[in-house]
Amino acid sequence: MVNGLRSRSFVSVTHKKENLADVDAVVYPRPGVDMKLNWSLNRDDVTPLNEVVCPRLFNNGATKPLLSLSAGKVDKNKTLHLDLPESAASCSHHFVVGSTAVGLSAKRSVLRRVRQEVTTHLEYNETLFVTDGLAGADSKSATMVRVMSDSADVALFAELMLAKTNPRAQTDDIRTPLKNRVKVYAATSLQTEAIKGNFTLQDDATGSLFIVGKVSSEAIAAALYGAVCGQAAAAGSVALRGTGIVGANGTTFVVGGSAGLTTTAAGRTFDSAIWAAAGLTPMFEGLMSSGSAAPSLAHGLVERVGAKTVRITHRQIPLAPARLGAPSNLVLLSTDTSLPPIAKLSAAQAGLFFLLGLEGTVAQPVLAAANLVNLLGASQTAAYVVSSKAAAASVQSVVEGKATTAAAVGDTAKLHADATAKFGSLAGAAAVLDTLK
Repeated sequence: MVNGLRSRSFVSVTHKKENLADVDAVVYPRPGVDMKLNWSLNRDDVTPLNEVVCPRLFNNGATKPLLSLSAGKVDKNKTLHLDLPESAASCSHHFVVGSTAVGLSAKRSVLRRVRQEVTTHLEYNETLFVTDGLAGADSKSATMVRVMSDSADVALFAELMLAKTNPRAQTDDIRTPLKNRVKVYAATSLQTEAIKGNFTLQDDATGSLFIVGKVSSEAIAAALYGAVCGQAAAAGSVALRGTGIVGANGTTFVVGGSAGLTTTAAGRTFDSAIWAAAGLTPMFEGLMSSGSAAPSLAHGLVERVGAKTVRITHRQIPLAPARLGAPSNLVLLSTDTSLPPIAKLSAAQAGLFFLLGLEGTVAQPVLAAANLVNLLGASQTAAYVVSSKAAAASVQSVVEGKATTAAAVGDTAKLHADATAKFGSLAGAAAVLDTLK
């Protein structure tokens, strides 16, 4: 196989290296190995040389092989218990290629080195774990996700968090480029002279997310949200991070958190979502809870990082329907204490507040903000900004349909100036910023 060429008619493939002098020959199919899966992995720049474990393809999503291969302890309820170092909890080491945020941007040269080191590590690792799923329970607006890892623990996280899809969706036709897709490369045991520490690196141009070292599940979920956000924006959708609340007055999505609302007061809740023309859909099927009050669970993952405990389980009863339609309300939380407790926003103003909150998470945040403005304009969704001064009470009034007296937000000229200073240099930003006045 010529470097970069992919064809099922070849029985010998070139194991890709940075220098063509360093190549290995790998014969496909090998005994006991799924040929379609291996060719699709080769398309993703990982040519496995050893065992491949793909529970959703071979075991209908069974987690038993992952539990048996994990480094943690499994209790009688088939729940995995992991203890990670405190350094694994840091989310500050998330880098985005092309980001406008100071200290979070990564150069293309760094990306090339990380990609080469990580893919080579995964290829030579004794076992390669593969999980194919969806970010978003509704296939019409979901982002396809493939997680390739050297760790059964990361594979279990993906099994619990991602919605299931056709197990052959990413393997059957490798000749057709897949759009709106994120590829996650997790090398938890990789530490070399060139690459050290724990970090995540996101590249929106290729839909790639690299995880290096011991990184907590919360940090992985945050990085995966950022990667999905970039791909959703390119597909005309918008990824929302915070809390979705399904109540008697429709769905309210609170961007940036839950504002202290309790599940009992709010109704059914979910974390993060994708909003597309077809409607709103929860991004993850997994449930993640933290703190000493987090409930016990079966067939899940309990992760302890220092004094913090996080519990993850797959939603036993999916939040039905998978697609919720356009939200009734969109609430953006703000730390600006000069704002009124709650204020009504136009679509353009909501796009502006949303854009400023996206700094550092995607390489092209203006595209995500523009998509939000378009979705608000095409729906009956009411948009609000809530100040941290009285966030819980203000959000509760929106959820209960009692926020009809919210004041106008007032002059947003300073916010627009801030957004222009931060994002004005990005390609196409000027035209979008003009619409956010």
